[in-house]
Amino acid sequence: MASDFFNFDFGFRQAEFNVNRAYTLTKAQNTIRAQRETAAMTFRHQEEVVRVQKSVTAFTSDKIEAGDAKANLENSLDRIIDIRNSLFEARAAAATGDRAAFDNALYNINLKAQDASQDQNNLIGWLSVDGSGTRSNTVSLGQSSFNIYSRSLGATYSVELDSGEKIRPEFRDNELELNEEKFLVTEVNYESEAGGEITFSVGDGVDKQTFTGTVNKGGLGVASSWVYGNLDSQAFQDAAVADINTALETLNAAERQLNGTLIQAQYQYDKAVTQVEAAQGKVDDTIRRQLTEQQALDKAIESRNEIALVVLSLGAQQKLTQIDAIFRPAAEPTNTVLNTLGLFD
Repeated sequence: MASDFFNFDFGFRQAEFNVNRAYTLTKAQNTIRAQRETAAMTFRHQEEVVRVQKSVTAFTSDKIEAGDAKANLENSLDRIIDIRNSLFEARAAAATGDRAAFDNALYNINLKAQDASQDQNNLIGWLSVDGSGTRSNTVSLGQSSFNIYSRSLGATYSVELDSGEKIRPEFRDNELELNEEKFLVTEVNYESEAGGEITFSVGDGVDKQTFTGTVNKGGLGVASSWVYGNLDSQAFQDAAVADINTALETLNAAERQLNGTLIQAQYQYDKAVTQVEAAQGKVDDTIRRQLTEQQALDKAIESRNEIALVVLSLGAQQKLTQIDAIFRPAAEPTNTVLNTLGLFD
């Protein structure tokens, strides 16, 4: 009896050990397999997202470039409206010989135009005070591009004195520096003109200083009132009005060109917005599909683990049943007639 019980207990313990060992090994193998499958799927998903995200990045870059160009064009066109109004004011002042109002109108024009020599985004400022050249900037948008041409639309000029010195007025302050001393343009007075050169002066009495030089107009081709004889005669007033009318033609031509470029920028911007939305939709679709795939893999891993455990459980139950059938001692009969008669003693 003791031997049978020992064999039964040993067999049971051995089967239990083997079952536990098989369970541990199976669980470890399933875990490693799941990790590999998950890692492979994650790597593939990351590559897919990076690939579709490239289009979003590229189209977003186009959107930003076109949007910046559009903003610069719209800003310049808004300022052109103000410059036109100031030219109207200057023309009215010239017609009546109002020197102060004329110079103030030009000052406001230059406040709107500004120096663009160091500012690529300024499309209407001056590149040089006595120049009227254009500057071209190409806006590259992936497989397409368009050019933006800037114009010098300030009321700027320089004065080249007979001495060879070149004077550039400070238009932000409406000042002219002569002999290291600054004077408001309204303090500069026309004296005479001959051979294309103008003689002008500053100061009065013993402090009066006289200079002679050539005025080189830039931008819109309009200069301060002293260049037009202080607007003291009809001839000078007419000359100023004529220059302003030419400036208005220049301004209108620049406005038409900038409006044409704005149409291109707006088209490219709208196109880029649509492309970004479409590309982002593909990214979203990809992520949703990947989430579905990940959920399916997780479910498959879970089912595989459950099946493996069920198989192990069934095998273990079968083994234990076999051990029980072979080694468990038979139960002594009870409540029998032979037992009652003591025949088993």
